[in-house]
Amino acid sequence: MFFALFAEILKDALSEAMRSKRQFIIFTGLVSCCVLLLLLHNGLWNSTADLNIESHNSAVLTRNDGNFLYFEGRNTRLSGSCQPQHRDTGRLAADNDHYVNKTFVAISADFSDMFRDWHQNTEHFCGGLMSVFQHEFAVIYGVIIDKKFCISAANGSELLEDVMNQSEEAEFYKFEMGCFQLPCTRRPSYFFNGKNHLNEWLFSMITRLSPKQNEDFVMEPQFTIAVTRYEYANLYHCLTDWYNAFLVMKFVNHTSCDTNILLIDAHPPTHLDEVWKVIFNSSRKLSALDRRTYFKQLAWGITGYNSPLVSLQYAPPFIEEFRNIILSRFNITQNRHLTCGQPRVLFVWRHNYITHPRNPFGKVSRKISNEVELLHYISSDMPEASVDGIQIDRLNMKQQLQRIADSDILVGMHGAGLSHAVFLPYWGAVVEVVPRYWTAESNQFRMIAVWRNLIYERWVNNDPRNEVADLSTRVPPYVIGTLVKKAVARMCK
Repeated sequence: MFFALFAEILKDALSEAMRSKRQFIIFTGLVSCCVLLLLLHNGLWNSTADLNIESHNSAVLTRNDGNFLYFEGRNTRLSGSCQPQHRDTGRLAADNDHYVNKTFVAISADFSDMFRDWHQNTEHFCGGLMSVFQHEFAVIYGVIIDKKFCISAANGSELLEDVMNQSEEAEFYKFEMGCFQLPCTRRPSYFFNGKNHLNEWLFSMITRLSPKQNEDFVMEPQFTIAVTRYEYANLYHCLTDWYNAFLVMKFVNHTSCDTNILLIDAHPPTHLDEVWKVIFNSSRKLSALDRRTYFKQLAWGITGYNSPLVSLQYAPPFIEEFRNIILSRFNITQNRHLTCGQPRVLFVWRHNYITHPRNPFGKVSRKISNEVELLHYISSDMPEASVDGIQIDRLNMKQQLQRIADSDILVGMHGAGLSHAVFLPYWGAVVEVVPRYWTAESNQFRMIAVWRNLIYERWVNNDPRNEVADLSTRVPPYVIGTLVKKAVARMCK
């Protein structure tokens, strides 16, 4: 209305001032163009602002007093060198005000049902210092971990050969009152899902701090996820832990370069421990902390057994992004294309292998007794194919990932090695073998193939004569040959 009134007044004034009709038409035309350009500029500015928010890989929704107020964009990096973390020392009187009512929730273009449920089932305690999400995990600001009250018989640095036959209980902490310390009027009344160590952590938290607890501490300024591992030497279960940490990291809008891992367990080292340090900015065990450490932002991570990769309640979101981040962090090249005339077939073997103190002889089940026969048969039956077989857990993780990325078809007994289906190329195929004595209901590797839209074939032995000594199974070569050919045909259709 303002522009219309302005134009009308201007028209009357100019009609009096200008005698020439031509001058009047030209001048009013110029004014109209200026007004039109101004309106067009405003419209483009507003649409560009919207586009800038949506074009980010993610945006955060900032909470203040229970209301979600505005978006802040933040790009997500897949790789690159991470800056070394810095720690400061301080006292308990450090300013907590910066962390009150600041819970960040990631919003992305493919916002998943699981993230939406976490977002909608959020509760806040201690004036916003602690936020809990659907009884699965928590994010806490300004919390202290005091190792004096976190008790373990082992510290997690012992060599495997030195702790053989060690009880599993010795590798887990007991949490006395004061292990976690958070200034708050009272401890939150809350329960996490299932038999969950997070309930023990919460029960050990003291909130009314005495003057004696105002002691020196080391400050950890960077975002940290606390994780307790159970099947720490098993690739599949480690994968669930890595994926859980990735989901929490993404949900609170951090990147792998500014996310640190705190392992709250005392398991002896394995070759899988190093993966944490590659995927994330850093990884250390609780025993490596100073006696008192103040975390500006600490997440209590999702327990491994509650992982979406296990529970099947949701189709795991962002699984391709998870895959790409890990391959990128290990500098694995992904520029290969499918060559139908030369398929690459990789068998992964299960051999006896000592992985933890409770299995001193390294006995494993679900082995294939005729490995050489299978390789010879497939190589002869498919001379155009590249066929190989390896005990993949003998390689370091970078070598494992490179071999998987360079393969088209992954063949193996039901076991942790088939977890590498997560890292196959997008056109890949999985051929799973299941012995007669194993339940055919164990379908986690089939589900990984389904989630990634991979080709999946399976053979379950029903003939007791194929089950031989040492928990091994003879697999008929023609069966595997048929399934591999079928997979190749489906890939190249």
